[in-house]
Amino acid sequence: MSRQTVIPISIEDDSLESFYSQRNQPLIEQLKNLLAGVCAKRVLYLWGESGSGKTHLLNACCRAAGKSGMQNLYASLKQDGGRDGGRLEKLSDVHKDALVCIDDLQQIAGSELGQNQIFSLYEKIMHGAGAIVVSGTSPLGSIGITLKDLESRLSSGGAFNIYALDDDEKRTALKLRADKRGFALDDSVVRFIMSRYQRDTKSLFALLDKLDSGSLQAHRKITIPFVKTLM
Repeated sequence: MSRQTVIPISIEDDSLESFYSQRNQPLIEQLKNLLAGVCAKRVLYLWGESGSGKTHLLNACCRAAGKSGMQNLYASLKQDGGRDGGRLEKLSDVHKDALVCIDDLQQIAGSELGQNQIFSLYEKIMHGAGAIVVSGTSPLGSIGITLKDLESRLSSGGAFNIYALDDDEKRTALKLRADKRGFALDDSVVRFIMSRYQRDTKSLFALLDKLDSGSLQAHRKITIPFVKTLM
């Protein structure tokens, strides 16, 4: 086990462009159209298994909206105590022209208070010029939403299943992210990582962060022996 210290760095990995997946391109295009204001409906629901990239996409939308000068807010119902209402009250202060991205909708399954708060938020945004993107772990019809008016509204703009990356796509995504950061990952290094490390994207991308900062600190090329020191 390595005891090497790594340097924290900040790279804009949470962008729509950095979300690599050929099968998810229709979703990416729809999100771009939503942000550009050319969609008939200003709401979109995304669902997928853990690690499929829901949080990445929601943060990417907020980042893109911010760059265009649009007010935006990302809220995780898992972090914000959504089931019992919790800090969802902060959503009442959101401007009607803002982009609001809500993660982990499954957290308010069975919560009348939480569902009513999201419904009120939806109505507010639709009376303005904003947009809303919501994610969950399952299709809307099976996620446990008991307020049917909320379910119908959130599904009115379409729903997309986020396809998790297969191993070949993960290899390509690692190489693309490395290129964006200014360093190359040899195929042999990528194969080693995929055979010896956790293969969920969250873990793989976190390792890429460590490799990037660790190589900068040590002034070393990223080789298999170096990767071993950080695994």
